[in-house]
Amino acid sequence: MNLVSQPTKNYLAERVDWLDIEARQAYMEACVEQDIAWQINLNRKKRELTQKQLAEKVGTTQTAIARWEDPCYGRHSIPSLIKISHAFDCALVVRLVPYSKLAELTKDTSKEAFLVASYEQEIENEK
Repeated sequence: MNLVSQPTKNYLAERVDWLDIEARQAYMEACVEQDIAWQINLNRKKRELTQKQLAEKVGTTQTAIARWEDPCYGRHSIPSLIKISHAFDCALVVRLVPYSKLAELTKDTSKEAFLVASYEQEIENEK
């Protein structure tokens, strides 16, 4: 019984650099550290919030938001990410996935791939 859903395309075939375990693990770590920072920054700006305004919504300081938006910070905690997701009115998903799924998810690095609609925006779009 296969418990893991397979991507529709073999994205691993395009990642020959991942044959090296250290390379693929480093890539995964960089995705965790950098992608969330970029998402916070892009989604804050899309919502036309300053770092200070987002900090007020989250209950923290502008300095903390600046750290969370820094792709080199790499110390995001799940509780802080939950607060961010509440401020953006979107979901947060943290799960272990096979590298094929990571390859699929990180194929598109456009700005649009990092933007997330709020729940209200999704409801409005369904009408």
